[in-house]
Amino acid sequence: MDQLQQQEHALRTRLSMVNNVLSPSLGRLLSVILAMMSTCFTLAILTFKSGRAGAAPLTSVYMWIGFMCVTIIIILLQGAARVGDTWIQLIDDLNTPMMCARSAAVLQQPLAERLHHLQNIGIRVWGCAITSGTVFSLVSTMAGGLALALLGTLITSP
Repeated sequence: MDQLQQQEHALRTRLSMVNNVLSPSLGRLLSVILAMMSTCFTLAILTFKSGRAGAAPLTSVYMWIGFMCVTIIIILLQGAARVGDTWIQLIDDLNTPMMCARSAAVLQQPLAERLHHLQNIGIRVWGCAITSGTVFSLVSTMAGGLALALLGTLITSP
């Protein structure tokens, strides 16, 4: 029982340390990249709408920088999501009939249930635990917003 509690304590300590050290830095980095991405897409739209001669190359450069920012955001969030996904996988691996029966005999409740309240554990950025589902939601929201902005620009341009 002591060994099990020590391992659980070590897992929680590592996760707390990751959140205290990595989460603020990752949040600041993502904020800067999001601001840069938004600025580039806004400038691309404004340059495209200006209709000046030679605006197409500048619009392309702004769009390329914006898409590179989106790519960097996705890569950073996928890396952060691995921590939460690993934790979820660990809970799923511990949720076997034999492990539940043995841990219930020692802890008076199955280990998977004891750890289940930590389901949304992971690197927390802006108060949200980053998992693969979070990354997918963010990417699909960003893609939909960008598509609507581009469609609106194309429709309203002369």
